[in-house]
Amino acid sequence: MAAIGISLLLPLTLHMPIAVWFEGVRGFHDWVKVSLVITGPAHVALAWMSARRAFVLVDGGVPQSMRSILVWTVSVAAVPFVIFWAIPPILVAITGIPVVGVLKLMDSIMRKERSALAE
Repeated sequence: MAAIGISLLLPLTLHMPIAVWFEGVRGFHDWVKVSLVITGPAHVALAWMSARRAFVLVDGGVPQSMRSILVWTVSVAAVPFVIFWAIPPILVAITGIPVVGVLKLMDSIMRKERSALAE
């Protein structure tokens, strides 16, 4: 499912140019390893909620809001590592804004597909 792939990979893809610019390819490799430990649970939470949202959209129900998904994802990032001066939750929040924007496209795609099927 695309929502799961976007949730797991887009945040790191957004970080890649910055990490490579500062530290080279090896620096990005190290960044991914650190991200797996520190923000991995947030990525999993985002993927789970995004997938659940997609299934609710398909069933015609009222999905969880993207704002709520972003708040929960940032909250998950804060749980074990807020001791790092709140950097993980802040980084997750900043990265989450474009990710949520991309995932929000599910709504319009679903409406277009339903409209096409109805015709």
